Amino acid sequence: MLGKTLLTMEGIVESLDPQFNIMGAAEPFGKKLLQERYNPKTLSQRFWHHAIEYSDILIHLPKNIKELTAAMQKGKFRSEITVPDLDTFLNKLDKIGNRLSYSIVLLSFSIMMVGLIIGASIAQEYTMIWKLPVIEIGFFIAAGMIIWLLYSIIKSRKY
Repeated sequence: MLGKTLLTMEGIVESLDPQFNIMGAAEPFGKKLLQERYNPKTLSQRFWHHAIEYSDILIHLPKNIKELTAAMQKGKFRSEITVPDLDTFLNKLDKIGNRLSYSIVLLSFSIMMVGLIIGASIAQEYTMIWKLPVIEIGFFIAAGMIIWLLYSIIKSRKY
């Protein structure tokens, strides 16, 4: 990122002052940074710091492995996995399941209505149950269910 920034700055500075060399101006700072970062004394200090830190882990490693295998043999080994944003994922999965169930109910209702329509057309009779026009009422219920399903799908999209 530093190199990209320097290249961008070089282009801007060159358009302002063609004589100025930004790489020549930045070179002493880069050399100083590299000398400080990769100085043998600094490297040895970092090495010893990490060696002390990891030696503590290595000293306790055999004991920890022994305790772990003993717990596994006794069946007392538990592991816990956490998933970030699990609640959001489960909520979306729940919405998908609800929408799918609703669609299946709508499909079964539509199949029943098609059966009533075909049966009425074969018998050449008007379908009335308890003096109610079943096909017309079913049509409005199915239309309402379809509109509700489409509304919930459109509402849940995030643009």
